[in-house]
Amino acid sequence: MTDHATDSTVRRTAAASASLYFVLLFVVPPDGPPVETASSDQIRSYYTENASALHASALAAAAAGPAVIVFCAAIAQLVARRAAWSFWPPAMVAGGVLIAVWHWVTAAIEANIAVQGLDGTDLASVDDGVVAAWYAMTNVGHLFGDLAMSAIVLTLASMSWGCRHSEVLPAWLSWCGLSVAAAGAVGVVGVTLAVGPLANAWFIGLFGWTVWVPTVAILLLVRPLREVAGHEVHPEVHTG
Repeated sequence: MTDHATDSTVRRTAAASASLYFVLLFVVPPDGPPVETASSDQIRSYYTENASALHASALAAAAAGPAVIVFCAAIAQLVARRAAWSFWPPAMVAGGVLIAVWHWVTAAIEANIAVQGLDGTDLASVDDGVVAAWYAMTNVGHLFGDLAMSAIVLTLASMSWGCRHSEVLPAWLSWCGLSVAAAGAVGVVGVTLAVGPLANAWFIGLFGWTVWVPTVAILLLVRPLREVAGHEVHPEVHTG
């Protein structure tokens, strides 16, 4: 397979996985009752009435993990083919793996009660204190998700910087990605220090990432990239 054909295949793979990941991001369960005041009956009702949504969300998270990893790996390969010396591609893949872990852990916490029936457990027979403890773990999941913005910051920053220098993506999109990454980093600081105004920047990081992913997918398919036909790709990483 020629360099050009390989490049096209990688671009299509990145676009397809990014599109799938983008769609899966919207498969989320409805909010439950407030953790601080929810009674055991309210918790049981929530999981009973929203069982299908919780199962769907868990399944979506299971698929979103591989999708985002493939997306990041494909972008990393496109960058590495044009700049073998760059250390950004490994950072992209690492960021994708961390984002996948975020989706898996959060889904496991949210769907924990919903899947208790797998071993024959009847939710109605579970002690109220145990049910409340299981549900209280969702607050841990929320904080885990807040901290996981660090993984999105790493991914956005490495992709934006690497793609800017390798010309895989247009400069304007790279700068947008770096701006979103900066906002996400500020949001993480705000969450960890419990500073409300700074914490609000977290949402810029989340929504920016959600928009950035499909934008990359579209541009990979319609924007002409620098031709690699006849370009000799050196697999070794140059230092210095």
